[in-house]
Order: sequence, then structure tokens, then C-alpha cells
Amino acid sequence: MLLLGGLLLGTTSYQALLPAAAPAMAPPPAAPVAARLPAPTAQQLTVALQADATREGTRFLSVKAMREFYHRRHDAPAWQGNGQAANAGQLLAVLRDTAAEGLTPADYHLRELETLSKAPDNDPAPEKAVGRELLLTDAFLTVAAHYRYGHLNLQSVLPDWQPQRRDDDLGALLETALTHGTVRDSLQQLLPSAPEYLTLKAAYHRYQFMADQGGWPAIPSGSRMQQGDHGERVALLRQRLAASDDLAAEARTASDRFDASLQAAVQRFQARHGLKVDGVVDRETLAALNVPATERLRQLATNLERWRWLPRDLGSRHIEVNIPGFSLTVMENQQPVLTMKVIAGRPDRPTPILNSVITHLVLNPTWEVPHDIATKDLLPKIRKNPAFLQRFGFRVLAGNGGDGQEVSPAQINWQKVTPATFHYHLSQNPGPKNFLGQVKFIFANAYSVYLHDTPSKNLFQKESRPFSSGCVRAEKPLELAALLLHDTPLGSEPALDAALADTTTRTVHLPRPIPIYLLYWTAWVDDQGVAQFRPDLYGHDRLIEEGLRGRAIKKPLPCIGECGQ
Repeated sequence: MLLLGGLLLGTTSYQALLPAAAPAMAPPPAAPVAARLPAPTAQQLTVALQADATREGTRFLSVKAMREFYHRRHDAPAWQGNGQAANAGQLLAVLRDTAAEGLTPADYHLRELETLSKAPDNDPAPEKAVGRELLLTDAFLTVAAHYRYGHLNLQSVLPDWQPQRRDDDLGALLETALTHGTVRDSLQQLLPSAPEYLTLKAAYHRYQFMADQGGWPAIPSGSRMQQGDHGERVALLRQRLAASDDLAAEARTASDRFDASLQAAVQRFQARHGLKVDGVVDRETLAALNVPATERLRQLATNLERWRWLPRDLGSRHIEVNIPGFSLTVMENQQPVLTMKVIAGRPDRPTPILNSVITHLVLNPTWEVPHDIATKDLLPKIRKNPAFLQRFGFRVLAGNGGDGQEVSPAQINWQKVTPATFHYHLSQNPGPKNFLGQVKFIFANAYSVYLHDTPSKNLFQKESRPFSSGCVRAEKPLELAALLLHDTPLGSEPALDAALADTTTRTVHLPRPIPIYLLYWTAWVDDQGVAQFRPDLYGHDRLIEEGLRGRAIKKPLPCIGECGQ
């Protein structure tokens, strides 16, 4: 069964869910604004462009690009002459369509331009003609930039993300679009074309419909609900799951009984929200059920924005890690070839969002323990049981740099050692108890985080897995290593097992370095067409939502990820 944003769609393929191709433009209105207002002169535009960045109280958003555009034209108006009324009509249609991309049409002067379109036929006011000209140009350039690179200034949200190079000449794009009458198509082609974006956009449309219908009822707090229960809260649960189409159509009755069909609906809901799939409505499931449709809509809009930040080509072969989804996928030619669970950083030690390239891996790694982790995480364990160091193969070195003399742990009175007096460096020997496991994958970044194995395999059984100190722990590291070392002597798991039998630390360079993206998706549509939602693990959604609403974004706390168990 195919479930999109709670909409049960049988066996329909996801292509059927994609937005339809833009319809052919309708003929322009009989008296468009272009025909009503006199053309501004180059002199009038020159004066207006040299003024401040506002026009009759409206703030222009792409001032620099707009001035460059008109400079090339010697300040001649662009939206006048044959065909330009139709171009303006196309642009206004695009501005209205920005709502379907999770953006706000009012951000692109739509209201002002629609008001100008109703100007009287005999209105000779030159300031209105100048205003219309500049508003159209600013709207095009701003929408173009937001479609191509995202609405928000990335550095205000992710200061360490390497954004796309802004090498598109949007002014030249506008000139070509005006010449050939392709304003709408030119803008639409700037949007992500990845199927993942298009299915997410279709889910956004579906949740907009749900929100417009009033969403779903809230379920009062109370005891947990499970099969066999009955009562008013169960009846509300049935209504809630029917509203999001998690409940099968044939089970949509007024019953207040928690029967097998309702249990199946709860399990379906739990699975697509990253919850324990047991069919029991506990406190965590109830909280997810009571998230309003409008909030889910904002969550979808936030993740559409994230897609616009990404390069249009992630590489024919790359690795994607979804931090809130606790998953890793290796993509080749737009197809997943390996997927696995991961463990990500705790909220107080978040995994950074970044893009880099894995260049090499280390077999049987040692763990050089960062000082903060040694004092905050390991020192309490050492003080509780000094045999901890020997049990897990730690060496103690004098000083904090790791280059001092080795010190016997037995010579140190650990009960008197505090974080302030911890003048040591801990190094864990390779082996089965090493907290990094048997292999780590190295990619350059400012946080000294990496992807690695772990001896704590039991943690992968949990649905939510924010347990690390910033690094990403992989469920199937040897499968990943064998895949990346394909066509080399170590390109199989048996060969890797043989190499790991010798506990000597060994660095292996990849024959083909592979891009890796540590991403933060809290909403997506999976390859089965199911709309997935996850909690905002680090509070990043809130920052983006504020930015999309036009509020100032306070710089988020820097990621402090460092590797540890």
C-alpha cells in the first residue's frame, strides 16, 4: 500500500503523485497593467536605481542584482513592448505558485503587483510605472535566487555548510526569458528536479489540504490505549487516524472500540513517525498524534527549503546520512545500493551538518580520546572502577597532547583527580573493545568527526538513536568498507575480516573518494511513497521556520561533535 502524507493510495506509483506539468499560460487579461501604465524612461529608472533600496515603502530584495541587470541595459525598461504583458502575467502566476513550494507569495511583491494591475487606464503617474518595472524585476530575480539556492541565508543557519556556488547569472536568465517569453519555464527549471523533492512537494500539497479541512482532533491526555480498550478517547483516536488516512477506509466507523483495525492504523502511524511499532498509544505516540496539521505543514515546508540548499547534482556515487532519521544510504546512479541504521550525536553534542569527501579509512583504529570526553564521560567511570582502563585497553599518557610519557594507571589516585586536574591523555588500543570498533571512515571537517564502527551493537535496536558525542556510528561498517574498496584486494568482507585479524592499525586509501553529506531531514517521502516525519532533534527546524516567516535568526549554537562512545 502506498501512503503519502497519510493519504492511502493503493498501488499508485509515486510518479502519479508528482505535481502535474505547468499548464499552458492562459491569454493575458484584456487590459494588463503593462498596457495601462506609460513606459518609464531610462532617466526615471536611473534616478530610482540610485536611490535607496525601497520604493514607496516596499523594500527591494535583490538590489545589487537588479542594478547590474539595468546597467547592462543602460537603464532601459525591460517589461515594455510586444509580449511583455504576457511575460508579466507569467511572472504573477509564478509568484502565486510559490505557495506550492512552501514559500510565501507576499514575500515577492505579489500584492503590490496585483494592485498595480488594477490601475485605471488613464493613470499617468510615472512613479507607478517605475514602481511596476522595478517590482517585476526584483520579484523575478528574488524568486530565481530562492528557487535555485534557497530562501534563507545559509550562513545564518548552518555557518559551516559549504553552500552551492552562486555562479548562475540570473540577470542574463531574465533577459533571455523576456526575449523568448519563457518567464515561467525559466523559473520552474531552477527548482530541484530530484524525485525526492517532487514527492515531498506532493506531500506538502496533501497536508495543505488536510490543514484547510481543519486538520484532526486533539486527543486528551490519559492512560495508554491499546487493543481491547474502549471509550471516548478511543473514538477520538479513530477520528484522528481517519483524518490523516492512516486508518483504512473500511474501518472508518463511529466505534469507540480499540479493535485490530485501529491497532494496525496506530502501527502504521508509529512506523512513519519513527516510534516503537507496537500498536500501543503511550505518551510518546500520543504527543506525535497531537502535533497539528499546520505544524506538519511547516515541517514539510522547512524540508523543501533544505532541498533547495543542495547542489542539483550530489554526484553519481555518494553517501547520505540523515541525522534525525538515523540512517545512512549509499547512492549510485540515483539508486540506493546500501542502507543501514546509524547512531548520531546527542542534543548536547550534535552531529554537525556538513558535506565532505571520504578519502580513506582506518582498520583497527586507536581512539585518541578528546579531553572533554575524557573528563566528562570517562573520568567518572574510572573513579568508580579504576580497572575500567585496563579492561578496555586504555593507555594513560602524561599531559594533554598525547605525546607525553606513559603512566601506569595504578600510580594515580583517581579519587583526587578532577576535571580541572586531569593532566593526562587517554589512548585506547585497537581491538574488539575499542569504542570506535574495527573501522573508521575519514572525511575532512572542522569538528574532527567521522563515521565509524561500534562495539555497542545493541543500541541499533532502539528507534531513536542520539547516543554519540558527535560522530556517526554505522550499523554495517564492514559492508560499507567492502563497497568502497570494490575492485581492490580488500573489496570483500572475508578479505576485510582477514586484515582485521591482525590488530595492527592500518590506513587504506579509497580508489575513488566518495562525497558524503550529513543531512538533517525531519520530513521526507520514502521509496515506498510513505510520508515520514521525525522529531526536530537539535532544534534546527525552528530556526528555519523563523527565517521563512521573515524573523531574524539567532545564530545557532556551534556543533561541538567529537568522537566517543
